Amino acid sequence: MRETTKIWLLSLILAPSVCLAQSENTAEAAAENEKKGAIEGQEAQTTSVEDEVKQLKEQFARQESRFEAELASQREEIDALKLKQEEQELLGTSSLLEDEVEDTQTFFRVFGFFDFTLHKWFFNPNEAYSVWVSDDLSFLVSNLNFYFHSQISRTLSLLTELHFSFLPFGQEIGFEGELDGVDTGQKYQTVAGAQGHFYRDPFTTYEYYTGGVYIERAYFQYEPFDWLKVKAGRFLSPYGIWNIEHGSPVVVMARLPYMQVRQMVPMAQTGVQIYGRFYPTYELYLDYAFTVSNGRERFSPYDLDDKKAFGGRLHLSYEGNKAKVSGGSYLYYGNYTKIRKRAIIDSLEKSLQIKQINEGVRDEFIIASDLLIEFAGLKLQTEYIYRWDSVEVARPLTYEDQLLNAGDLTGEITGDYIYFDPSNTGYGVYVLVAYTLPLHRWLGEFLITPFVFYERSKYMDSKPHLSLNQVIAGLNLRPHPNVVLKLEFGYNKFDTSRYGKPIKDMTAQLAVSF
Repeated sequence: MRETTKIWLLSLILAPSVCLAQSENTAEAAAENEKKGAIEGQEAQTTSVEDEVKQLKEQFARQESRFEAELASQREEIDALKLKQEEQELLGTSSLLEDEVEDTQTFFRVFGFFDFTLHKWFFNPNEAYSVWVSDDLSFLVSNLNFYFHSQISRTLSLLTELHFSFLPFGQEIGFEGELDGVDTGQKYQTVAGAQGHFYRDPFTTYEYYTGGVYIERAYFQYEPFDWLKVKAGRFLSPYGIWNIEHGSPVVVMARLPYMQVRQMVPMAQTGVQIYGRFYPTYELYLDYAFTVSNGRERFSPYDLDDKKAFGGRLHLSYEGNKAKVSGGSYLYYGNYTKIRKRAIIDSLEKSLQIKQINEGVRDEFIIASDLLIEFAGLKLQTEYIYRWDSVEVARPLTYEDQLLNAGDLTGEITGDYIYFDPSNTGYGVYVLVAYTLPLHRWLGEFLITPFVFYERSKYMDSKPHLSLNQVIAGLNLRPHPNVVLKLEFGYNKFDTSRYGKPIKDMTAQLAVSF
């Protein structure tokens, strides 16, 4: 029992030490386990981060591959769009895209537009309108224009636009005859056997001579920069809206404004044009142009004097997501001369002389301004032209002009009248309002655009019988981007009553670009 008591006392004494030792061993084991767990946690976290980085890299690589594929597809679409935009620009619409053709590549394209028109004037057959136009219902092919465009390199190109017509342009009808100082009254044709028949287009009232094809424009173009480009040849005068967007599939109406028909600004010029575009902001751009040319080619395709015509244009445009606004002006100063040629034959001297006689020399100054606003399908388009010309050599007025100015319909000229065309001022202004109906949900690309048009034209002070007001209302239908149908009704009232009552007309047109 004594031994038992000793053992018990010894256990009692050693128990705290043993417990303390065990506690220390447990704490050390726990710390070691905690440290080991932390290390394993860090290793697991590092592995997780590495996995995430790897996954992100793989995802980025897939996205980059998909982006490159989409980018290549978009580039192909952009290239196709550029070609289409260039064609539209040549047909009259504007383009913000530049050609990316390589210097070693050459592209040649042929495209154009065509229109087929049904037209009728409404007036009393006994009225004076019958002298100029017919009141018969007529089918007309007024425009068949072909564009030949060669992109020689990235910066060099050549464009030709030819206008084919049943009533071609361009023949000089010949010389008058004089023998030994006596007028023979004969006409000598410049082309053997040719007949210089004169026509007036019943739809546009353009005047034609048979014997040729009309060259609308033909020029060589150098485009080193957006802000500096050069055209050399025959180019459209860079003014207004209608003259630039002259293709029948592009313009809203079938009828032309009288300021276009009467060419208050020369439609085209032969010479050099320097032009370009600046981009002050992403949505804003400024166009400029300077022109030097032969001037108005009214009486001859070449310059009849040594004086050149000069012009300058500034045009500012804003193109936002919802609205487009543009406006600008073109100033023009030039000189034009009308001549007639006379063949003088001396039978004794056996000599022949060709004498050029000036029938009229005039200086002209023109300012043409335009404004275009497009918003939510609504289009407001207006142009104003003021023309002043000064006579250097007065041209005799035709008997027709004298009669209509100060005569009566019996053929007698009474009262105050003038025999010569004096210095003149004139102006023209029009306003076009069109609205494309929001029917895309039901009609898709089929566009329906009703429109109304008003024009005031005062061509010359000395010819008040040409001043008039014109109102046109109609409908523009576009079932396909390249096909347009137009139906319109016009009302024309001249300032003079000598012609008769106001004249009305109806026009239906099919216009196609190809």
